[in-house]
Amino acid sequence: MSQKSDILLLGATGFTGRLITRYLPPIPNAHPSPSHSLVQELNLNQSIILVDVDVTNPEQVERAVKSTKVVINTVGPYWRWGTPVVKACTESGVHYVDLTGETVWIKKLILEYDYFASKTGAVIVPSCGFDSVPADISAYLGNKTLKAHDPSLNPASSVTAYNIKGGISGGTLSTAIMMLSGEVPREKAKEQIIEYSLSPVIGVKPPKPQFVYTLPIPGARPLIGGFFFMQPVNKHLVQRTWGLLELEAKNKSLTNSSSKSSSQLPRYGPEFCYDEFVVLPSRLIAILMRVFLMIRWVVSRLMPQSGEGPQMSKGDPGYLLTAIMVSESALALALDGTDKLTEFARRGGVLTPVTAFGDRLVERLGKTGRFEFASSVVGEKDKDL
Repeated sequence: MSQKSDILLLGATGFTGRLITRYLPPIPNAHPSPSHSLVQELNLNQSIILVDVDVTNPEQVERAVKSTKVVINTVGPYWRWGTPVVKACTESGVHYVDLTGETVWIKKLILEYDYFASKTGAVIVPSCGFDSVPADISAYLGNKTLKAHDPSLNPASSVTAYNIKGGISGGTLSTAIMMLSGEVPREKAKEQIIEYSLSPVIGVKPPKPQFVYTLPIPGARPLIGGFFFMQPVNKHLVQRTWGLLELEAKNKSLTNSSSKSSSQLPRYGPEFCYDEFVVLPSRLIAILMRVFLMIRWVVSRLMPQSGEGPQMSKGDPGYLLTAIMVSESALALALDGTDKLTEFARRGGVLTPVTAFGDRLVERLGKTGRFEFASSVVGEKDKDL
């Protein structure tokens, strides 16, 4: 492979990988991996180049990474399999996106590769799927809308409500079981409960998880819900976005830099905190859901094997949209280039979807026809409707 491909997809035979592969064929120079049977099964363009990559073989990983501009990695659990891929991308200055929901592993990447990637120009962006693009974009758009109304205002809190239906893939459950199995050292696993563990700046203490959440909606009934099991992961990711923006603002103030560009993202402010919940039919179900999640052993029951997933004949918006989100993140890097992204992306490092892509990802997702974004400022008069 003398000519670099635009995208290398690792894990194309897995459940989510197949969805991504179906989405990417119209894009030139996309390289799914690994088998010819996959091309026939999914009716892919015969011009797509196939490569076999064993993620446990550093030489194979390095060779594959050097052949492309952007890597989409769907091979998890990432604590077990992901680090060699990020290492190779960082060393070669190749951009990287994935679907991890493993806070402990992201922390490892920040400590080991953030500075290195800033020197090679590699843009490393974990959590570019349902974990945690919706959370990151929701907080970002809320802050942006508020500042468009009044630049002096900062959000005190941001709450995201998820109204979702769908199953869970074997890979997702495999990751959950791994986190409970003791494979991750206990002292490392504790970082999952430390607030702002991914952020370069420590912020205000967020609210404790509730048994029942209520979110007022102007002109409609309030949303009722319970604890969302991905809340810790999404919260840590949004906290990193907040922290990177806060640190950037503080550094500019220390250097008396007042220059602003279209790619500079607005800070959220020092009082910002994030929370989220899943919408449920009633308060009782919200309480029962919380109790259910506290019984950890139930996770290991009825677990599908990694590579399997919910029946797509029924439709599963979470996984279908995840495939689109990570694909569009990769395409922003491969086709748009960092010059059209944020200042953070031009420098490289371990970033978040918002700090890497900013408005460009919002625009790309909107153009797919699968996403709608709307935001407005609600005044005191509206709250009484």
